Amino acid sequence: MRLLARLRHFRRHNPLTIKILLAIVLASSLFATAVTLIHMYSNYRQALTSLDVRLRDAEYAFLPSLLDAVWRVDEPLIDLNLNAINQLPFVDFAILNTPNMDSIAVGERSLGPFTEIKSYNLTYQLGGQLINIGELLVHINKETIYATLGREMIILLILNFIKTLSVSLIIMYILHKLLFRHLNELRKTASSISLDQLNVPFKLGRPTHKEVDELDEVCQSLEGMRIRLAKGVKELQETRAERVRVYQAAMSSKASVFITSGEGLIRFMNQECQRLFDQLGLDARVLDTDLLLRRIDPHLSLSSIITHQQLLKHRSSWRVKT
Repeated sequence: MRLLARLRHFRRHNPLTIKILLAIVLASSLFATAVTLIHMYSNYRQALTSLDVRLRDAEYAFLPSLLDAVWRVDEPLIDLNLNAINQLPFVDFAILNTPNMDSIAVGERSLGPFTEIKSYNLTYQLGGQLINIGELLVHINKETIYATLGREMIILLILNFIKTLSVSLIIMYILHKLLFRHLNELRKTASSISLDQLNVPFKLGRPTHKEVDELDEVCQSLEGMRIRLAKGVKELQETRAERVRVYQAAMSSKASVFITSGEGLIRFMNQECQRLFDQLGLDARVLDTDLLLRRIDPHLSLSSIITHQQLLKHRSSWRVKT
């Protein structure tokens, strides 16, 4: 149970490792299966070639003697030759059919899907004339060949699977030691980063090497990103604090303060400005800035204020009379 729990935990926290392992096992298994099939086909062709060679040897060794025995109707010699043929590998049954005697058979007849029947015409030459004196039928059972090849294939597939799985596990162990555990450390550090927690540096958890590899470059890139992010957050915090101070100063000011967009629409106003709008009967949500300024002073406009802002670069202060 503890082993299963560990495997589930490993699978849940290392999905990429599992995918790579499955890909290696699948690719290796397909390759091993293809090699096994090629090897088994080669063995099958060799077995058939060996069988053909033995049959040809049998033809040269037994057919002349059998032909002579049939011509002389020497039944003991016929039985001897037929039994010798039946003793050949993969031969289950042999039968001799002649027009002058009953059929003579040895062995057990087999007509299964793996049986092949070879036929030999027995002809005797007499005075330059060929005389047909019978026919020899030999039943060759190839089931043994297929059974042997099947057992060999199963054994090879099992051995290849064990070898593939072992090599894959070794590869995954090497990848875990050299790559995945360091990536996991980087992932944990990245997961712990937040706007309030940017002081944890990215580390690989291994001694530094003189030669920088891809993992070092990834770690350096992440560390540079963390430093830039921390700097940016600090700048944003300073800007926010400055805005809060400006907002508080504007809200507590006795003067009317408002901020407009580039199109002249009011985006912010303090309480004094709001009271001024209420006294003038103006709606700030739809009010045009130039219209507001003209209500205050017919000679005052947004462009004049922008001009005064530009002049402010050369003067310490400026005032608009109302």
